[in-house]
Amino acid sequence: MLLRPHHWPIRLKFFAIVVPLMVTVVPSITFYAHYHSYGQIVKEIDARAQHLATSQSILLSRIIQVPDPELLTLLGAGMIVDPDVESVGFYDRAGRQIALVGQVSEATQVISRRINAYGRDDGTVIGHFELGISHARAEQMLAGSWLHAGLLSVIAVLTMLIGGYVAFHRLVGRPLDKVQRAIEGWRAGAPVPRPCDMATDEIGRLARAFHELQTLRIEREAELEAIKQELEDRVVRRTADLQKARDAAEAADRSKASFLAAMSHEIRTPMNGILGIASALAADDRDPEDREKVLTILESGRSLMELLNDILDLSKIDAGRMDIAETEGDLGSLIRQIGKLWQPLAREKQLSFRLEIAPELPARLVFDPTRVRQCATNLISNAVKFTDSGGVEISLRPLGEPDANGRISLALIVRDTGIGIPEAARPRLFESFTQADDSTTRRFGGTGLGLAITRRLAGMMEGDLRFASTENVGTVFTLTFRAGVPAAGSLPAPVPAPPSGLPEAPPPVDLQGRRILVVDDVATNRLVARLMLEPTGAEVIEAADGGEALETLGREAIDLVLLDLHMPVLDGVETISRIRRFSGPVAEVPVIALTADARPERQAELAALGVAGYVTKPISLQLLYAAVAEALPAHEAPEAPARQRGKAMGAC
Repeated sequence: MLLRPHHWPIRLKFFAIVVPLMVTVVPSITFYAHYHSYGQIVKEIDARAQHLATSQSILLSRIIQVPDPELLTLLGAGMIVDPDVESVGFYDRAGRQIALVGQVSEATQVISRRINAYGRDDGTVIGHFELGISHARAEQMLAGSWLHAGLLSVIAVLTMLIGGYVAFHRLVGRPLDKVQRAIEGWRAGAPVPRPCDMATDEIGRLARAFHELQTLRIEREAELEAIKQELEDRVVRRTADLQKARDAAEAADRSKASFLAAMSHEIRTPMNGILGIASALAADDRDPEDREKVLTILESGRSLMELLNDILDLSKIDAGRMDIAETEGDLGSLIRQIGKLWQPLAREKQLSFRLEIAPELPARLVFDPTRVRQCATNLISNAVKFTDSGGVEISLRPLGEPDANGRISLALIVRDTGIGIPEAARPRLFESFTQADDSTTRRFGGTGLGLAITRRLAGMMEGDLRFASTENVGTVFTLTFRAGVPAAGSLPAPVPAPPSGLPEAPPPVDLQGRRILVVDDVATNRLVARLMLEPTGAEVIEAADGGEALETLGREAIDLVLLDLHMPVLDGVETISRIRRFSGPVAEVPVIALTADARPERQAELAALGVAGYVTKPISLQLLYAAVAEALPAHEAPEAPARQRGKAMGAC
């Protein structure tokens, strides 16, 4: 600390500057004054001696002509009465001493004066006398005053230091202390006092400037606090508005989801009746002309279902409710199945149809088979539909190697030699409800949703959909997406069967002797299920709601329950829960859910309830038979078709 003067307090700095200066200057001035006094005394002595020598020279000019030693001795004795005169010597013209009064020492200063002949103006020198002057008295006075001068210097230094300190403290230290206390008080939260008693010097101006600065700061802080409070109030209001808007958006989203589910259910329910009964009629042996009419109904109904599915998918994508549900499967086999679906139509139009799966494609991948099938079907169906001559080529290949996360990029390329895409129509190709032009719509039909949905699904699968086209030459669509490479030893998941545009050929299933309870609040849906199940030899029992189904299960032996989820009074989910609360074999009866709600989260919810299967409406014969065959293990039909289970009602 002491070695770093810039850290010293200001008072210590003051002493560090003033003390050496005063200790040096004050004694120097004092001693110089005394020495100057000594010089003045010496000058006075010399002047008096000069005067004495001059005044005596006239008298001596008479005496020295007739040398009288006694008289000269007497005269010299009178001259040395002066305390500063040590000796007086008289000399003739030849320089011989006539008389000498007093003693001459080495320190004696000799003043010599010529003696001219009395009464003559020609300057004739008849002798001289020497006056010995001593400065001893002046030196003694000077020596005696040194101690006095030192004491005066010390007194002067102390007086000046004390006075300087007091003045410095009053004029500098005290104002600085006030400024410091004001700053410390301000730091502690006290208001800054106005420096009314401050002088107008630099410190006073500094204090006033600080006060003005702090006053300005306080005003700014008050303004900032007001602005902050206003902003906080605004944020609170905005947050409340955003909360209301979010709640309204969530409510609208829920309403939209509920509306989509309701519309899906309301549209699929009559379509289930139309397509179900049409499928049952098509499966019967009948007149070819009638069969053709039934097939037309089926084809029209399925086109309407495709339109419904596209609109619902687009709505779910816009609402952010479309999920990618990845499972392990054989991607190459899935693309081959889709190719086989459209190959007959290509042959009917006399088009070449070529499908190539790259040999380096992994045998098993983790992907969403439903969405991949939907995208591939859209692209392949468009290629076949818009091509009149030439052919369609489909290729599937990986793009590089799997990354560190086990994900690999894939490309599905669909090339055709069709009508191509006009230049003017390309910018809006991926917009919803858009086709190349009106003539295309009139000639080929369609809503223009397929490519829009495909591109959005590709984006959800970390890919994209791009195209290159030349009008009247052909088009190449490239669908890219990413899939996972499963770990070694993982179990494969089944790939759902692709939809068919033709009447389904029911798989061989024997339900002879089986008792199946069909629960649906719509009589048409129960009729469709009956028409689909009775040809297999099953006995169909109907129930109009969940309560009636529980009563039937309580009194009759049932092997399988086909249960609609959306019913009044007691819906399907609550009915399943109550079935599982039965005691005895009734609680284990397999249940297949029938619903128009095909959301993945719905499937997960039903799986948690322990349903044995899940079939969406309109009911597909192929999928229904597959679900029933999986839910009912193969065994002998029961001998007593009317077994009583009243005792099982105790746990309901």
